[in-house]
Amino acid sequence: MNRHADGVSLGILLALSVLISACASPQAADFKSVPAPSAFKPWGYFGTSPESFWWHEKVQVDALHKVAKKLGEKRTVAILDTGFLKGHEDMDPANVDPSGVEFCSGNMTNAFDDFSGHGTALAGITLGKDKGAGLATGGVAPKAKLLTFKVVCGVSNSESVIKGVELAAVADKKVDVILLALGPWPSDVINGKNVHQRLEDLVPKYPDILFVVASVWDGRTSYTLPDGRTYNFPPWTQLNNVLLVAGMTLDGADEIEYSDKSGQIWAPARDVETASIEGMPGKHAKFLMQGTSAAAAIVAGCAAAVKLDAEKAAPLKDRLVRTAARTLPGAKPRLNCYATAAAP
Repeated sequence: MNRHADGVSLGILLALSVLISACASPQAADFKSVPAPSAFKPWGYFGTSPESFWWHEKVQVDALHKVAKKLGEKRTVAILDTGFLKGHEDMDPANVDPSGVEFCSGNMTNAFDDFSGHGTALAGITLGKDKGAGLATGGVAPKAKLLTFKVVCGVSNSESVIKGVELAAVADKKVDVILLALGPWPSDVINGKNVHQRLEDLVPKYPDILFVVASVWDGRTSYTLPDGRTYNFPPWTQLNNVLLVAGMTLDGADEIEYSDKSGQIWAPARDVETASIEGMPGKHAKFLMQGTSAAAAIVAGCAAAVKLDAEKAAPLKDRLVRTAARTLPGAKPRLNCYATAAAP
């Protein structure tokens, strides 16, 4: 099942007043059933849909593309998700590393074709071809390499996520950014540790790699659900080589949070054009992706586009956050990719 909405389904969603959070999970649904504290601002769709590629304007992708034509060249982004549809026309085939791996068959083959669409959509936003005739994408870093690790096979488990991170981190072709937009994280426990505890041990070993993570947490510690649950950030998401991404949208001219998720940086999370797996070979439909998955893909693309040679993850993360526009309520930082590229 596709985990993002196209233009047609978006209209249905609007008509039914369904509020989408990308990679929506049972956790998110459970949380919304609980009365929120007064400081917890409600959100939703407002007015009509934004103009096409509105997110390019907000995070200054077009401005960046005008002054830098080789965005992401010599950079590699590993996407751990549902795979990638090989041969998709919105991706430069020369930029798709064929050595990607799937963890669904148990044999770790390179049959990482995407039957969900989520991973392909992320790839389109992050490093799809620049806007052109017949293309659905306007990738942030169109010259970057894609390395695919298919870790979601209907669901994911801790072992596939951990192995995916390990393989990406030691890949022959150096990985600069790892994108994780998993939505419902696996809950299984291996040797007494869940996936977040294992990542807390693993992620610090790779200071050259920036982990860009779509937030499924609200980050608050002062409010606990009636059954005792909270949605605090896992400790590994606060490491200095991890950038936690939340989503924003528009209320008229104002920028607002897209959902109840929080993070270290915000990026557009509504009606983000990307590539579908539906349609005919050579002519796949455009999809409008919603939620923090889309936002994280934008940030991952920007990170690949602006990363300096030999730059480690911590200073790259610092530049992305430090140069962000402070336009959301509470002066929360919203990505400005052009400003990041220009900053020392």
